[in-house]
Amino acid sequence: MPRNTFIRLIIIIALLCGGWSGFWLISGTLSKNIISSLLDEGYENWEFSYSDISLRGFPNRTDLRIHDLKLLQQENSTDFAIGNVDILRLVYNWSEFIVSLPPSQKGFINGVEYTIVSEQPRLSLHWNENTPIPLAPLIVELKQIDLNSSDLTSLTLESGLFAIKPDDINPNKFMFHLKSDQINLEIFQDKLTLEPFDFVGNAEVLLSEPTVGQCYKIEEIAVRSLQFDFDAFSINLTGNFTNQNGFPDGTLAIEFVGDKEKFFELLVANGLLSPLQFFVAVNLPIDSYEFQLKGGVISILNLVSIEEFSYSFPEIC
Repeated sequence: MPRNTFIRLIIIIALLCGGWSGFWLISGTLSKNIISSLLDEGYENWEFSYSDISLRGFPNRTDLRIHDLKLLQQENSTDFAIGNVDILRLVYNWSEFIVSLPPSQKGFINGVEYTIVSEQPRLSLHWNENTPIPLAPLIVELKQIDLNSSDLTSLTLESGLFAIKPDDINPNKFMFHLKSDQINLEIFQDKLTLEPFDFVGNAEVLLSEPTVGQCYKIEEIAVRSLQFDFDAFSINLTGNFTNQNGFPDGTLAIEFVGDKEKFFELLVANGLLSPLQFFVAVNLPIDSYEFQLKGGVISILNLVSIEEFSYSFPEIC
């Protein structure tokens, strides 16, 4: 190769490397400024604190690390230490992200201390400004979760997957999917204890058009399937709920497969069913029941009535 041609080639390569380095630095700096601006502004009543945001990933990625991230909220006295959070993104793709969380978090909510330990928790996000939930599709993957609180609430599971996907036709409709394996739940204050079970859920959520302040309301929830698999029995649920005066109203059909007596024994053990109600329920010659929810009151075949149900559909702003 002639000497002049070789020199030109070196100059071209150097210019390309310099140009790419400049592009990478500009792209990474813009991402860093956007993230820092979002964290500094907060969200509604939520505040965020952090010590630094560093840029890494050259040459093909513009990864950010948020150091010592904390979540703060005055209303419910939330002070949660997340730790170092990594945001991974290819330099030529602005809309796709992967967020990697540290394996352990600790904090306080309403005076109760919570500790969460997990294996490689991560979120896959897609930024879409044309939908009410801009970070959708969203996929959350969890493994070996262990949650404990100072009020003796304990939750463990082997693995979990949560996904949100917008409808291809209606931007205000979203499909939800949740799958968890080997869930163990114990809530001491509510005297609730469950044996290990697997769970799979699929639902569609319809949001209203934005109101004042660009807030969306949940109009309808269509429960396509909720399946709880215990060792002795399985429970399958389907139903529809609509937004009426702030409360979800509707019905939820429940079908048993296997030993349904075990389910009602579980309700008795947790104080949700009396011995008389148990006797009637297990001796009814049917394996399908119906939950009715109206005006904040839950009823199950008029056998069980929970009248202090205060949940309402939230707004998304």
